[in-house]
Amino acid sequence: MTRQAPARIITSPLERAVETAELLSHPAHIPVSVDDRLLEWELSSRWAGVPWERLPEVFPGELEAYLEDPEHLPFSPESLEDAGRRVAACVADWAQRETGDLAFVSHQDPLHAAALRLCELEVSAFHADKPAHCSITTLHHVNGGWALIDRWEP
Repeated sequence: MTRQAPARIITSPLERAVETAELLSHPAHIPVSVDDRLLEWELSSRWAGVPWERLPEVFPGELEAYLEDPEHLPFSPESLEDAGRRVAACVADWAQRETGDLAFVSHQDPLHAAALRLCELEVSAFHADKPAHCSITTLHHVNGGWALIDRWEP
């Protein structure tokens, strides 16, 4: 399948996302826009600076709860549903105002939650079909809805 460069790259304002967007934009001189709605899920701010393997020690029961049912985390500053809604709204807004393909650079959990929401798929299997870090998920806007077309994982 031949892929063409997107018309625009929209990125989270976090440094690693901006750096990724800028690297992707250079070869074809694609414009980059920053949108705060693409920020990481606020749960990550709670766990910031704690290595994954130490989460059970520092935040007892939280990693286990996240892995079992990420939709119901009373300790999270933002629900997974709210994170997905926030990012889905961003994608939908940009799709309405821009022509051509768009690329969004954000973070694993909020992007996945948004893709599930846009495609009207069940969030209950959030971890079962979760894309890897640095993966590319392709959605297509058709007939007022969204369809998951492809996922590429390096």
